[in-house]
Amino acid sequence: MEASLGSYRVVRKLGQGGMAEVFLVRRKVPGTEQWAQAQELALKRIRPELADNPEYSEMLLEEARLGAALHHPNLVEAYDVGNHEGQLFFTMELVRGPELRHIVREAAQSEGRLSLAHAIAIVLGVAAGLHHAHEMHTMDGMPLRIVHLDVCPSNVLVNDEGYVKLIDFGIAKTDRTAFLRLLADGSWAGPIPQQVDDALRRGTMAYMSPEQCVGNGLDRRSDVFSLGVILWELTVWARLFRAPSQSEVFDRIVYHDATAPRSIVPDYPPGLEAIVMKALARDPAKRFQTALQLREALEDFAFSQGLHASPVRLSQLMRKLFPAKPPAEPPAEPPAESDDNADALARRYQSIGTRWRSRNGSAE
Repeated sequence: MEASLGSYRVVRKLGQGGMAEVFLVRRKVPGTEQWAQAQELALKRIRPELADNPEYSEMLLEEARLGAALHHPNLVEAYDVGNHEGQLFFTMELVRGPELRHIVREAAQSEGRLSLAHAIAIVLGVAAGLHHAHEMHTMDGMPLRIVHLDVCPSNVLVNDEGYVKLIDFGIAKTDRTAFLRLLADGSWAGPIPQQVDDALRRGTMAYMSPEQCVGNGLDRRSDVFSLGVILWELTVWARLFRAPSQSEVFDRIVYHDATAPRSIVPDYPPGLEAIVMKALARDPAKRFQTALQLREALEDFAFSQGLHASPVRLSQLMRKLFPAKPPAEPPAEPPAESDDNADALARRYQSIGTRWRSRNGSAE
């Protein structure tokens, strides 16, 4: 998975979080000096001011390792890993579509809210991706016991074809024991996943499970709870665990049962309420035990109600909420030494020897 940075050219910065930042890059066409716009990817790296932190570097590598192993239509696949001037990066599939939180915002402004069919379609896609990750195992059949730990609206994307993508396994937990046993018998020679302390709370508080909040043993059912929060919010059209402070959010998640949807929306379907409340059971043993069980229950409900919860209908919604902009007139050749869209930080990610120029043409 080694990648030469000379194979990529940064177009612009797409965004950043607390630990990392993401760039839109173009990949060089093999055997030529041309940069192919059709071969656009996302490149993720640790933020420069945090690059010396070994914990963050290991988290980035772990996310890349998991992304390279996860092949599913509802997950984002990682491609290459590289190191440039001591800074780690990896490239991954570029999802052309908004985050769920942005979809909710646009739907509130133009549609009033998401339809039940659209809400269910989004949750079905996330559930499918989650179940695939939860079921991952080594070639010898040993389960990796992956737990995402941060299933929230900012980590759910919907592309322009209506396919839902779960992203960011940066804080995911895996079972080190499986890798260590394989290492001991000589059947595993790769890197060992980082140790994740269950007592260390990571993720988005309002979407954490009770056991994640208090630091109890975590398994796939924690992700089921987080997805249940999203389902509740998309169908009730309100925030479930909203409070003035993090401590109050913590208290509501850990010590109080989730509010029943029909206490807020009187005509809320009873069958859907039963599904939502089961996903949100504070006791993991009373929840859906797998994301697949939640998915099956939702599909049965949608079928019984005649709801068309499908990527086709979601793609129609995406085109309505986010109409395509007229394509810009492409240049005759991709600019070799200047790119007005490139962020200044992107200069660190150019091929060695590439010289950047300012807009007035003077050399830097």
